[in-house]
Amino acid sequence: MADDRAAALAAAWETIIARGREQGSFLGAALAACKPARVEGKAVVLELTDENPMHREALERQRAAVEAILTQVAGVPATMSVAGAAAESAARPTRITPEGARAERLQKVRKKDPALDVAASVLDLEVLE
Repeated sequence: MADDRAAALAAAWETIIARGREQGSFLGAALAACKPARVEGKAVVLELTDENPMHREALERQRAAVEAILTQVAGVPATMSVAGAAAESAARPTRITPEGARAERLQKVRKKDPALDVAASVLDLEVLE
């Protein structure tokens, strides 16, 4: 039964993308960047074909719209979940601060040469540009 629904959704995916574009071009692009992977009960699991975090965020932010489209096309109530490697680490990226950039440069220098690593530790060095 779930396999039949997954096949039906896969066959209607272009229609789902078109309905997403009617809601907004970014939602349509996010739906175009994924495919239905499987159906688990009422949950339609979408798999991103690219790991663009903006697509994942658009799907999550517009969850209600996506679920409404899936329900209309499937003909039964449907919920959405997004699978993929980034699903576990969907936290927003952190901004680079000047301190973080300096620390990253120092870490790169330390990896290049063990003597520099020791000197940086002993002398509490900082990398300047």
